[in-house]
Amino acid sequence: MKKRRRFIIILFLVIFLLLTLMFCESSAVKKVLNMKQKYRIVNKMKNPFTYDEIEKTEGEHNFGSLYNLTGWSSWIVIESATCTTDGYKERERTCNDCGYIEKEIEVIKATGHRNDVGQISSQPTCTKDGLKIQTCSVCGHKTETILKALGHNFSSWNRTLEPTCETEGKENRVCSRCNLTENRTIAALGHSGEWTILEEATCTSAGSKTRTCERCNKVETVVIDALGHDWTNWSILQQATCTVDGIKTRNCNRCGLNETVTDTATGHNPSYTHNYSSQQIKLFKVVCNNCGNESIAKTNVDALDAHIQHTLKSPGCAQYKTYGLRYPRCTRCNQILWDEEPMWRLVVIGD
Repeated sequence: MKKRRRFIIILFLVIFLLLTLMFCESSAVKKVLNMKQKYRIVNKMKNPFTYDEIEKTEGEHNFGSLYNLTGWSSWIVIESATCTTDGYKERERTCNDCGYIEKEIEVIKATGHRNDVGQISSQPTCTKDGLKIQTCSVCGHKTETILKALGHNFSSWNRTLEPTCETEGKENRVCSRCNLTENRTIAALGHSGEWTILEEATCTSAGSKTRTCERCNKVETVVIDALGHDWTNWSILQQATCTVDGIKTRNCNRCGLNETVTDTATGHNPSYTHNYSSQQIKLFKVVCNNCGNESIAKTNVDALDAHIQHTLKSPGCAQYKTYGLRYPRCTRCNQILWDEEPMWRLVVIGD
């Protein structure tokens, strides 16, 4: 009885499975399982492929099955990626109704080098760089890395000679890596102590001061230079003129010394005006430009060996030039020689 029940149950299950498979193969079921969508070729690479994304409009393709709803196959690697270059892979699916094949392409990014821990080709030192070489386990490419110089690792400064008031000291330090020793000097301390004035310096005489060093007890005596006078500004007691000397005075603010000096008379600053002339004697009116004093000067032509005429000058680069009569001048007194023969020459305005 039990065997009969088992047989009936198994038979019922087999019939149920067969009916289910037949029902799934019908087109109505496929339309329910595969939602009505539009598919397009998908290209995720720019090179070397140039597929454009194309949306299929000629109908609704029927992709997939009961066991693979999207219909896509497994990815197939067309070109493997290397350490430095990209690869690509593709997959496809086929329309159950028309046989249309849709492909999808995807880039496989370059993996990059897989370097080992590397070997130290040269160790860095305190002053020189080192070098580390790593090898890729995939392609064998070698990568070189510069190891920066370490720099010295000095100890603290060690004083080897103490400085004194008058002599320098010394100290050094040693690098723990390369044993380099660096030395430097310590400036002398110099004497210390309060100065005592033995003699005050004045405007004209030097003074002196002394002190005893607090460290070495050396007695030091030095000279204080004379200060020099601290003069006030000059006061004019009498202004100098063309013929009379002037007087001025000043006082020292420190010692009260008075200094009075004489300003020498300036002398006349004459200008000459030609009044009268003959072949032997020439008279000039002389006027001082400072005090206005007037006088008449008589000059003997023979005594002066006559006036020495100016040498005619080149017009040069004057801004304005013209031809006209020009009387010569005396090179001693700069007077125009009216008795001489005037001459036509190029006259430079302002000469």
